[in-house]
Amino acid sequence: MTTRRLLLLLAVVALVGGGLPAYRYLKLHGPGLLSRLLDPIGPPRAVTWDAGPGAPATPNDRRAIAIDHPLGVPEHPNDEYV
Repeated sequence: MTTRRLLLLLAVVALVGGGLPAYRYLKLHGPGLLSRLLDPIGPPRAVTWDAGPGAPATPNDRRAIAIDHPLGVPEHPNDEYV
């Protein structure tokens, strides 16, 4: 009987010792793993972009935008907050 109890005790210790790290891992990563199984990420899709502005902004345009910016006016003309 003692050998049987010892084996049972070792099995419980092994389950608790291995179960605690697994529980911590699954508590952190479980929702993400579950969401990937329930709603998997699809294949990449092609995106078509509209053409941007024809010319870059002039320094005066950047200055006007910076004045409206909550951080204020840039200290140097080459500084950009945009």
